[in-house]
Amino acid sequence: NGAGRGFRLDQSISETKRLTLSYRESVVSLEFAALNYVNPSRNRYRYKLEGFDAEWVEAGDRNFATYTNLDAGSYVFRVTACNNDGLWNREGIALQLMITPPPWKSWWAYTLYSGGALSSVLAFTRYKMKEQARALQEQARIDRAKVEERERIRKKNAADFHDEAGNKLTKIMLYTELAKRNAPDKPALNDLLAKIEANSSGLASGMRDFIWVLDPERDTLRDTLERLEEFAASLFHYADTDVSLRYDHREVDGVHLALDVRRQILLIYKEAMHNALKYAGATQAVLMVRVRNGSLSLAFADNGAGFDPAKATGGYGLSNMHARAAQIGAALLIRSAPGEGTQVGLSVALE
Repeated sequence: NGAGRGFRLDQSISETKRLTLSYRESVVSLEFAALNYVNPSRNRYRYKLEGFDAEWVEAGDRNFATYTNLDAGSYVFRVTACNNDGLWNREGIALQLMITPPPWKSWWAYTLYSGGALSSVLAFTRYKMKEQARALQEQARIDRAKVEERERIRKKNAADFHDEAGNKLTKIMLYTELAKRNAPDKPALNDLLAKIEANSSGLASGMRDFIWVLDPERDTLRDTLERLEEFAASLFHYADTDVSLRYDHREVDGVHLALDVRRQILLIYKEAMHNALKYAGATQAVLMVRVRNGSLSLAFADNGAGFDPAKATGGYGLSNMHARAAQIGAALLIRSAPGEGTQVGLSVALE
């Protein structure tokens, strides 16, 4: 062995079948001899270290073998000899060699390496996940800030528009009323002034709806229904029509609607209520609302005169209602027949 380190055998080398060496034994020399005393100079040897030598090594009369820097592992050293007559010993002898690995190549060392590598991977994964979480939180913060800024600007624009346009409309309606008072004997002029007043009033109402829709604090289904309820109460105040809204508060609470969805729903059902007042002569009308499986359904039904949708004129605004429904990807169904009342149904998917 190398490095000058000695070791002791538990029994005679001739009886030893297994030999364990440390990785520190960098040089291993094995000496052997054939017990033939007739003409020992003509003895011949061949050997093979299984696990290292691919073929038998013909050693001639050399009776030793030397190996350097063997890798850790299990080997079997086999040697056979022939006598002076050239007769080979078929069985020979065998010695199992075990070279123990250095500590840094032992199984427990590789276990530590694997554990360290796994810990590093887990630590890196946790680090990346934290980085990703921080990035998502930062992006969410930026998105919230953008939404808040858009809502602030939207609210400010709505307020500015209300102040500017509202003042102008108020003046137009005031001047119209003054003109009517100063022209009592001019029927044609009074008729024109009345039309100006009616259109101004309609424009003011539409502007209020538009400003209401722009308000980011009014973006829920509940707000929209309350707006329609207020409109219905005002519209049918002097009519002989009992109008009601039916919906489950637990369904509609917390349901948010996009700006355009709110606007089109409001305008469609304002049109439907106007038609019920102007043409139906109904005694009862109801707006029913359901929220199911991510879908919003509304149906406004009256028990009035009804009409044939195929023969309806432009006064009913049916084409506008269909166009508004199409803008928000909603399905609009109008059912009516003379003497059977009218129902206006709308179904729209919620985001």
